[in-house]
Amino acid sequence: LESNLPALIPNMCRCWLDEDDAVRGLALNLFGDILNVMSTHSSQPTPSYGTDDLQSLVPFVPLLCAYTSSALNSLDRSVRKDGALLVGMLASSVASPTFSLLSTNSNTPSMSVEVGNHVD
Repeated sequence: LESNLPALIPNMCRCWLDEDDAVRGLALNLFGDILNVMSTHSSQPTPSYGTDDLQSLVPFVPLLCAYTSSALNSLDRSVRKDGALLVGMLASSVASPTFSLLSTNSNTPSMSVEVGNHVD
């Protein structure tokens, strides 16, 4: 899975903005599956916040945030609702402190730190 992320993530993200509910639903399910699979393949416990299991997604955080933001700002109400689901998926994918503390805590998972860099 990790070796296919560079091809998979951009195309999946584009589908988050599709006008067809079925296409968006499949893309959301795919992203949920990616998060689940990568979370179960974790092997490095991080002291305070669980596991740094989503390390391979870190390079894609700017793209994930950009497409999620676009979904949240869509004129289509159903796309906005799906954007809110994406925010929930991203927020629940890692246990993290408030975004303002992310850069100061060395025990924070890298996925959380990268998301924090793009939120403020």
